Amino acid sequence: IIWIGSDGSGIVKLEPFKKKFITFTKETDTKKGFGFSSIRAILKVKEKLFIGGYTGLLEAKNYSSVKPVVWEKIEAFNGVNVYSMALDPVDRKILWVGTEGSGLFKYNLKTGAYEKYTSSINAGKYYFLSNGIYDILVCRNNDIYFATGGGTAKYDHKSKLFTNFVHHPDNPNTVNAGNVMALCEDNYGNIWMGTSQSGISIYNCKTNSFARFESRNGINESSSLSNNRVNIIFEDSKKNIWVGTAGGLNKYS
Repeated sequence: IIWIGSDGSGIVKLEPFKKKFITFTKETDTKKGFGFSSIRAILKVKEKLFIGGYTGLLEAKNYSSVKPVVWEKIEAFNGVNVYSMALDPVDRKILWVGTEGSGLFKYNLKTGAYEKYTSSINAGKYYFLSNGIYDILVCRNNDIYFATGGGTAKYDHKSKLFTNFVHHPDNPNTVNAGNVMALCEDNYGNIWMGTSQSGISIYNCKTNSFARFESRNGINESSSLSNNRVNIIFEDSKKNIWVGTAGGLNKYS
């Protein structure tokens, strides 16, 4: 089964071998608990399926069976625009939930309790780089990176502290300008950070340094992206990096 989220038209359940599509929308499935139509994140955690979007977080019941799907609201996220999710690699009962405008939630799947990190000046120990979190990357060494509206934040489990990577116009050895929208760890442990306006920053964790790839006014050459707005980054099994931009698809190998 493949689940496909849309921007305004709900979510689609695809059963490829049956060649069957089932669409769930706010208009047709409200009585079953489906309460929003713009989907931003889908995550499977063991036997649970979580759907995040505008405006909330749902857990799908019976999602892989022949029984009708039932959607259960998670009350802590009512009215919240959920944009990204990831399961904590160390504490498997913790779900990290990134939102658009409401900060970062550290949600306990077992108890329903949560800690909320925001950019408010009154946040204290719960201060966070930005209230917009657009992607969450769990690395092989268990570090967690958060793509935000103010740069990239890294969470270290040992210290339980965040390290922030932000843009400085006078320092080329920093992350590119703009919202960080996409993250990817490559086979060498480098962290690729795609931005909303300045292409890609590649962070070398060993040397604590950055390299940059940007669009050169649409020039079609191997060192130029097709567009500086990066929406997604993915590494395939052959170590090729695929970059989806507002101007097309790019392959780096």
